[in-house]
Amino acid sequence: MWKEESAEQSFWFVVFSRLLLIREWVGVCTEDVKSTWSGDSMKISHHLKVSTMAAFQLFFPLLISCVAASAHPPRHLPPCQVVQMDVLCSDLSLRSAPGNLPHGVQMLDLSRNQSLTFGENTLQSLEELFLQGNDLTTLDHHIFQRLPSIKHLQLQQNNLKICTSDQNHRDPPDCVSFTSIPNLQFLNLSENNLWTLPANAFANSPLKLLDLSLNPGLDMDKHSLSGLEHSLVHLLLRENNISSLNTALSSLKSLKNIDLFTNRLNTLPMLNKESSIESLNLQNNNLVTLEYSTMLALEHSLKTLYMGSNPLSCCSNLDFLNMVQHSALVVPDIEIATCIHDEYSEPVNIEKDSYQSNQGLQAFIF
Repeated sequence: MWKEESAEQSFWFVVFSRLLLIREWVGVCTEDVKSTWSGDSMKISHHLKVSTMAAFQLFFPLLISCVAASAHPPRHLPPCQVVQMDVLCSDLSLRSAPGNLPHGVQMLDLSRNQSLTFGENTLQSLEELFLQGNDLTTLDHHIFQRLPSIKHLQLQQNNLKICTSDQNHRDPPDCVSFTSIPNLQFLNLSENNLWTLPANAFANSPLKLLDLSLNPGLDMDKHSLSGLEHSLVHLLLRENNISSLNTALSSLKSLKNIDLFTNRLNTLPMLNKESSIESLNLQNNNLVTLEYSTMLALEHSLKTLYMGSNPLSCCSNLDFLNMVQHSALVVPDIEIATCIHDEYSEPVNIEKDSYQSNQGLQAFIF
């Protein structure tokens, strides 16, 4: 876009220069005629003939340029905004990524451009790439491995498939590889209609945050997160319609935040004392029993727990409910956290540090 604008400016600069020359010639020609009017007619004719030839030599290239310009007008790419090393091209109905990007661009926003295609590119300094909302279905397998500085990838609201790192496994056509991207830390793949997440899908990519939310029916391989043991801190799996999570989360030593809001979980994910989970969102699932051994294993690290809108059994979770009452654990959604007891027609509110709640729990115990 920038080169094309420069070419257009150069063209009009030439036109303007030619017009100035013709204007100067007209002035000189008039003076010549006036100064030689008293002479013989042959001299006037000679001046006019020479001046006419000079005008033709000046005007003819201009005429050719104008004809060429009308036949092949300069191309206009949509007006991307450039702010220092950031290029903003969102919501411009682009069909392909702009060429001739500024050297050293660090952030490129191509979000919400409808049927955008993002082909092979080697932007050595690019750190952040926004491609969300483009309905992308096809990308080159290793497009992101050719972005050596990339740290943030926003790919939500597309239709991408993820390649496996297993060479013996047949990948789906047009899948994208997310392995061995040396600086990738933040990856958003929410709302991509993902059905499967293969083993070692992100191996050798040092992800800190991975968002796989809003992919209903997502089937995660037990080893899908292998390779992220020492890097992954935040894992988002919201609204995926997951009934059980068999992925090995205990091996993720750096994992601190798990968001499982609005799924169909009926059992807790596999976690143990080696886990360092600080925040766990279990809100709006189908949990009847929170395995006390699992919750006890998390007691040393867990600081925040979302547990509202689950059909918890009061009698099956007495130890856990007692732990909630007497620990420093923060339950932000405590107002909608309830449990069900056979003797009550309505769910019982779990009110942390409440006298009535403690009396109720004691009644359940005895």
